[in-house]
Amino acid sequence: MLSKLVKELLFSWSNSSCSIDSINSFVVVQLKATPIIFNNEGTLVLKGWVFDRQRKDTFDSVYVCVDGQSFQAVYGLPRPDVAKRFNQTAYEYSGFRCEIPLAKLSMGRHTVKIEALSKNSKRRYRFNQKVSFDLQVVKFKIRYLLTFDTFRYFILIALYPRRLKRIYFLINDIGFKQFLIQSRRHSWNVYTCDLMYQNGVRKNHQTIEARKQRQEVFSCRPKISIVVPTFNTPKRMLMDMMSSVMSQTYSHWELCIADGSDKDHTYVRDVLQQFANKDKRIKLTFLESNKGIAKNSNEAISLASGGFVAFLDHDDVLSPEALFHIVDVINKESDVDFIYSDEDHISEDGKMRLLPFFKPDFSPDLLRSHNYITHFLVLKISLGQSCGWFRDGFDGAQDYDLVLRASEKAAKIVHIPKILYHWRDHSNSTSKNLKSKPYAHQAGEKALQEHLERVGLKAKVENSGYPFRYRTRYSLSKEPLVSIIIPNKDEGATLKKCIHSIVETSTYKNIEILIVENGSSQKSTFELYSSLQMNKKIRVIEWNYPFNFSGLNNFAVNKARGEVILLLNNDTEAINPDWIENMLEYALRPDVGAVGAKLYYPDGTIQHGGVIIGLGGLAGHSHKNFSKDEGGYYGRLEIVQNLSAVTAACLMMRKSIFIEVGGFDETLAVAFNDVDLCLNMRNKGYLIVWTPYAKLYHFESKTRGYEDTLEKMERFEKEKHIIMNRWSEILLKGDPYYNPNLTLDREDFSFKNWGVY
Repeated sequence: MLSKLVKELLFSWSNSSCSIDSINSFVVVQLKATPIIFNNEGTLVLKGWVFDRQRKDTFDSVYVCVDGQSFQAVYGLPRPDVAKRFNQTAYEYSGFRCEIPLAKLSMGRHTVKIEALSKNSKRRYRFNQKVSFDLQVVKFKIRYLLTFDTFRYFILIALYPRRLKRIYFLINDIGFKQFLIQSRRHSWNVYTCDLMYQNGVRKNHQTIEARKQRQEVFSCRPKISIVVPTFNTPKRMLMDMMSSVMSQTYSHWELCIADGSDKDHTYVRDVLQQFANKDKRIKLTFLESNKGIAKNSNEAISLASGGFVAFLDHDDVLSPEALFHIVDVINKESDVDFIYSDEDHISEDGKMRLLPFFKPDFSPDLLRSHNYITHFLVLKISLGQSCGWFRDGFDGAQDYDLVLRASEKAAKIVHIPKILYHWRDHSNSTSKNLKSKPYAHQAGEKALQEHLERVGLKAKVENSGYPFRYRTRYSLSKEPLVSIIIPNKDEGATLKKCIHSIVETSTYKNIEILIVENGSSQKSTFELYSSLQMNKKIRVIEWNYPFNFSGLNNFAVNKARGEVILLLNNDTEAINPDWIENMLEYALRPDVGAVGAKLYYPDGTIQHGGVIIGLGGLAGHSHKNFSKDEGGYYGRLEIVQNLSAVTAACLMMRKSIFIEVGGFDETLAVAFNDVDLCLNMRNKGYLIVWTPYAKLYHFESKTRGYEDTLEKMERFEKEKHIIMNRWSEILLKGDPYYNPNLTLDREDFSFKNWGVY
């Protein structure tokens, strides 16, 4: 069984860095190829760039030919590096990306050629330059498999096939033998591939960068007050914490410590005093008794004289460059008063870094689902004082309470997408054992409930079923008419199933359903329409033009009577009866523009977990193909959050907002119109919300089909270029609700590359 598993799932790639880089009088083309494993299917990803050197122009479309098979690539991806290299701004969007299923390739040697279609003459350029590669089954010696530990890891692979591609990258990086050695030596976390992260960390020593940071002269050099409440801290952990502060590359800091340790831990005072005697920047206060973490922290804050206060737990560790990056932000953003960074964990012995958490920029709905900000938190002292710092009654969630209150008053919140904080894993910490402090979950629930009341939102916090995650239920003060718009063309059985799930199983009843007929020819379709319209809540309206999703929906919205619009594909089927209410509670919030749902393929895997801008070159679906039982990256498949866009396959919004942003752009007939609509809403200051509590099946592209004809491909290319030109800024800067350390090549939130943390 093990042998079969390996032969089916592990593939090797000879000369993985093979490339074409050819220059002649007409074109410049470069190609790089990488094999990627998805579940039990392999995908060969080929990326590169190509342009017309003589005309100083790019092409209209690009095709990749492998052994006579032609595959169209996504062309026009941002390549500012190419434009810089050749000093031509016209080449900025010369990148391409092509995915080829390994099922269409046999094992052995293959030849790749590139074809490009010019914009003006429609002439095909065929490049004679070729690149060859071998695709073969990984071979390894059986003696490496004859251990219980190694067998156990292959069992984990079998149980969690989604993780196989991450394991593949590690094997490709360090070799199969070293992978087996390390996997026996360290604990393997199948959710985050810790060995892979560990390998990247080892390769990223920052000695040269540290010297540069120490020599940096900032125009503004604020004093950073690092506050630490200590209580019976294990000596080794205390020493590590102190040393991490002493090692900072930015030197204008003070360390403010309030110690509440008992008489059985007098060594804590001795260690602290020894450090303070060596460095005058360390301020100490020794408490007569332990007052709890909130009061102890406030005692430490009372020692602070800096302009900003940074929070550090007594058993955790800062990265050497942590304060440098904080001060760098302060110099660039003069009005910033709330800063947080990415974080990871360190093992109890301090020798391993684990579980990197690459966070999004500030997301209010994600924060109302769990305290994703946590560490490394730095507040301007004036902001903290206006909040009253830590409050009694929130022990275990005192930081969540402070973050919520500070976010309400902050002038500007900045996220630093770098790991500046290392959270200690040990049995008494919630970093390793979420159930170690059950009172903390209740304190967090209380903090969130009070936050909602302060900001004037009528809502109730409910237990999500997971420690330290919460579900905020907003009250429906009214039940507005919801107009559900469903385009259809000759898909009677599909439409009937969709309508049935709305009318018969959904609990929200104040609805109207507008079926937009567009080009049907089957008699049975019109018979179904007649039958459906016997229900007074259902109307059929006709759009007698060639299919244009944007124009069709603009037309239907004008005919809709409801205050709220719900765009819905005919190839969807509701799963939970209260899905409409669960979307409506967000759609009625004044600060929300659009709401998206959690969509599944028929086999139960994820089709849509929200849209990430830049994924796959332009935009892609978060966590696509994940199992329905998986929580996603740090639980993001299970909690409400803000995103840049959601799919129009199931999208709810107030009609007034749709009109305010001008509706859909009708030049985007099929592709990316939902992304464009959502980004227009964000430009107006509205939030986009994705909720996992509205669940539907989506039988994707069943009606309109796939982009499989030349006409469709050319239309897709045109619409793609519209989006690239219109939203070039976010494509270059990156999606604020994603993280630049995460890959844009896959939908699984895996790391972008292994040496950047």
